Amino acid sequence: MNNKILDRVLMSQYSAAGLALTLMAERAVAAGYEFMSIDRYLKQDSKRRALLISDMATGQDSSTGLIPSVCMSLESPLVAYRYYNQLSRRTQKFFKVWDWPGVVTRVPDRQRRFLPNAWPTTAKWAPSLVPWERRRFLATVCTNKRALQWRWQHFEILKPHQWIRDMLINLDLTYIRSCDPWIQSVELYLERLRAISYFAHHQDFDLYGGGWDTLRTEAERSASVQIAQSWRGKLRNHLYETKAEILRQYRFYLCFENTVFPGYLTEKVFDCFFSGVIPIYLGDPDVQQRVPSDAFIDARQFQSYPELDAYLQAVTPSRAQDYLEAARQFLLSEAFRPFTADAFADTVLAALNEVYAQYQ
Repeated sequence: MNNKILDRVLMSQYSAAGLALTLMAERAVAAGYEFMSIDRYLKQDSKRRALLISDMATGQDSSTGLIPSVCMSLESPLVAYRYYNQLSRRTQKFFKVWDWPGVVTRVPDRQRRFLPNAWPTTAKWAPSLVPWERRRFLATVCTNKRALQWRWQHFEILKPHQWIRDMLINLDLTYIRSCDPWIQSVELYLERLRAISYFAHHQDFDLYGGGWDTLRTEAERSASVQIAQSWRGKLRNHLYETKAEILRQYRFYLCFENTVFPGYLTEKVFDCFFSGVIPIYLGDPDVQQRVPSDAFIDARQFQSYPELDAYLQAVTPSRAQDYLEAARQFLLSEAFRPFTADAFADTVLAALNEVYAQYQ
């Protein structure tokens, strides 16, 4: 709001992709566009025609002057379930749809309109200087938050609308989950809990993130002892450098997405590459088509956590260096460029130019 998307300092703290959005806005300005956040646009007395870049198809009906140009999302179908359930209808007015490769089947006129996304990372190469022998064993950074969770709101006589709203949301979620295979896709929250429960017996396994001091569900409470043993607290803030400082202390990192969905590959694995730690990855079923298989450990290759544990214990310093070097070479290659903020900004700007040319 209020053009804060152009504030680099603020956006670096906002989210992992915050600076990529700032770079996108800066590129548009450099190309001759006047850039403004939608609140500024709506305050104008005279609504000039404007090309709309929208997060999950919001705002396209706010004014007749807006031309729905690029719709994008970095959320998974589990989190933004209503948007993905209605993807075809909600994106039909947009010139381009930038989204996970797995959603392509729901985009009308997909050959012309669909842009497969890749997480726009702005991280820098800053590997660990801690010798392999002196590093701690394993870490994971995740918030204790489950997608597709019912909202339990106590009924209050003075606030009945809140209870009614939450019940309607619960019913909507139940209906969508019952009929949409995307929203029935494999959620990895419970798998994260199982991994935490197993590896907690290692004194040098550390869990970071918010919400682990409040255990609400039965699954969380059943792992309460293991969580208490391994939880090291929250990150200080959302700055990438804070997470990187943690990662560089470890040999391995549990890198689980929140769902198994084609193309849903977020910043987690790239955070590991830039920090010089070996990721144990579970998420995008097509990950090996996008990231070299010798740069990470694919959790699907192991039948159990004891089997994975035994493999990790057997990784020698020279074998670890092979993983780390493969990751470094990937970051230096053209295969990594689609995952950069520069590629993201260039893609969006090219789409804007196409729309602009049509309306001249």
